[in-house]
Amino acid sequence: MNIIVIIIGLSIFLIILHKKIYKSEKEISLDNKIPSEDYEKIKKYISETYNLYIKTIFFTLLEISDNKNLIRFEIQLKKEEQGKIQFYEEIKEDINLYISEKEFELKNKYHAKFFTYFSSFEHEELERIYDKLPSDLNFLKKDIKNENIWIIKNVFFTRVVVFFYSDSQLPEKREKDRISKIVKEYIYTSLKKFDTNNILKLDEIKIEFDTKENFDSNFESNWYYYML
Repeated sequence: MNIIVIIIGLSIFLIILHKKIYKSEKEISLDNKIPSEDYEKIKKYISETYNLYIKTIFFTLLEISDNKNLIRFEIQLKKEEQGKIQFYEEIKEDINLYISEKEFELKNKYHAKFFTYFSSFEHEELERIYDKLPSDLNFLKKDIKNENIWIIKNVFFTRVVVFFYSDSQLPEKREKDRISKIVKEYIYTSLKKFDTNNILKLDEIKIEFDTKENFDSNFESNWYYYML
């Protein structure tokens, strides 16, 4: 069990690291440096070689100190395909080699090393949309009317959690469903106006339940630990 928790925590940490470092303010799009025919050839080759539906690809220069620049080659997939390929390092290495050879002049011009990153269009869009959601959703408690609720919080990207005070206060399924419905409807009505690509679905919004007791005992009352 502990090993699983560590693996999940490490995976989330790597995602955070990517967003903080590899998606930094020192990013320069290189898409306009790639001939359109190269774009199509690259998409077709990767799609056919690895049997993937590619929505789009991006080339982004990350300016790093000490002249150690990186070029992120981002392959944006459908959500379900992103999940099945994200951690296949051999595939990433193969693609890195292919891109380095294909865009050798780009690599030399910016003295940069290529690295491949798989992303999900749907997931990226949901994160953008949820960024508009307040982290503190305690104002919903007045509509829910359950005095055992400690807080309602948007913990991490699209992760919304309803916390009760103690484990013994966690409700049965019917009450969880009632609470979930209220929270989901608020999220949906509040965020739908930002959903320009029709990604947000009411029945796909996930609400979690936890307790302050668990938060204090197993995460040292620390939101960073809980997020991992």
